Amino acid sequence: MTSTVPTARPAGRRLWLLAFVGFFLVIGAWAVAAPYDGAPDEPAHAVRAAGVAGGDVMPTPANAFAGTGAFQVVPKGIKGTLETGCWYHGLPETSAACAAAPSADRELVSKPTSAGRYNPLYYAIVGGPLRLWPGWPGLILARLLGAALSAALLAGAFTVLTRWSRYGLMLGGLIAVTSPIVGHMAGAINPSGVEICAGIALFSAGIPLFLGPARGPVRPVFWLVGISAVLLVTVRSMGPMFAAIGLATLLLPLGWGKVRALWSTAMVRWWTVVIAVAVALSGAWILVEKSSVLVPLKSGAPLRPTQAMWAELSRWAEYLQQLVGITGWLDTRVPGPFYAVWTCVAGGLVLAGFALGTRADRLRLLALAAGGGGLLSLIQVVNVNEYGFITQARYMMPLLVAVPLLGAFAIERRAGNPEMVRKLTRMVAVVLLPIHLVFLWYTMIRWQRGIKIHRPGIADLNPFGGAWTPVLGSVLPLAAMVVGLALIGWLAWRAPLWAASVPDQDAPGLGAEVPRPRGEAVEGLDGHVSVAV
Repeated sequence: MTSTVPTARPAGRRLWLLAFVGFFLVIGAWAVAAPYDGAPDEPAHAVRAAGVAGGDVMPTPANAFAGTGAFQVVPKGIKGTLETGCWYHGLPETSAACAAAPSADRELVSKPTSAGRYNPLYYAIVGGPLRLWPGWPGLILARLLGAALSAALLAGAFTVLTRWSRYGLMLGGLIAVTSPIVGHMAGAINPSGVEICAGIALFSAGIPLFLGPARGPVRPVFWLVGISAVLLVTVRSMGPMFAAIGLATLLLPLGWGKVRALWSTAMVRWWTVVIAVAVALSGAWILVEKSSVLVPLKSGAPLRPTQAMWAELSRWAEYLQQLVGITGWLDTRVPGPFYAVWTCVAGGLVLAGFALGTRADRLRLLALAAGGGGLLSLIQVVNVNEYGFITQARYMMPLLVAVPLLGAFAIERRAGNPEMVRKLTRMVAVVLLPIHLVFLWYTMIRWQRGIKIHRPGIADLNPFGGAWTPVLGSVLPLAAMVVGLALIGWLAWRAPLWAASVPDQDAPGLGAEVPRPRGEAVEGLDGHVSVAV
């Protein structure tokens, strides 16, 4: 029987707002659940953010922390990396009860931070509350500002894909790449979360825009590509490289004729200039402030190249788990089946897309995987004797997120059964979204009472209360996560119908030429209307 469910798509702003609320609740749950320093390097980034908010934007590079960083003038109540009390990181059986909390002391002092040389854009966005209220109120507000920025990017990606994903499977790809570690990092004071979300938004918009036929007004899609690209190349030092690899992979196979056609469009030229300026400013900052300088590692006997390569290959078992989420300071793992399920779903999109896609799709998938994962592994192998094994999977994610998204795009472009694709999208949402709650639940137990790995019992799985409790209580983050997941799940269930109700326009997309009837008016890339003659 044919479904009679209405397929009318909500207005763009209303849909974006609904998606924003859902993603904000999911990310915000992590923001209010975590202790200070619950996510990697949060004290270092908090000191940097408070310094930037106070005008200390470009401090003199100094040996402030382990041979790098700078000193920042910040309120005394913000605890730096060496002021956070006991070191419970790496000890999952130890709760966060012994960790020092930020205080309301506003006396200005100079503090060292390893993040003191980083680009100020992200810190200018989140630093105000830390400067004004350096205790828990300022910390939580700063986290929520970062959460709002990340949620806005993800909501933009969701809204675009409800029109530009043919049967909605790219929405399943969006859910697959927005893994629990994304919420964990985006809910902390750390630019890594925003960087990953910028990558997700960039490729969610860029893949269908550059490779598929037009499915709606292109102006909002260009804006999302432009904003996310600017953020990606700015917030962290590897961003320009990731953006260059990603955009080149999507654009260069189009051919010079289509590239010239793109350049003839005013909006493309405008955003190209804006992104180029952002890249130039980011590169200048990296060179002047030496923000990409790493600290040499004093270690034992050096590794031979073959030994380093084998050791790095062995680390990929952990990288695959990190892509899903090893929370805290890489010390909290949920039971293995949850990683297996998430990896199978995301990997299934990649493998099926590789099998069903065109030759160009396969080459793009290989290039994105090699650029996001292989290149960073190669850099680590080459420099392992100087810096050690320091790469984490979250460093790769801004580019690797493009791989499942492109796989989903290739599948739905070749699929002959729209109903099957819609069911697949819904299955992805139903299977993966609840795993976010599992990660938050388990990580809260780790922070509040510690994970009693060797003494399992029902009391160990109680997330309500413990030696340490969130400043706003244990119920709020769990409730926010449930409501946010329910809203995203409802949107993801309906969205495939909305996407399928949008026909491919006769206007050619950026990746394919489609003829259109004479006399038909079509909106061009720059917003002007042209008529075929």
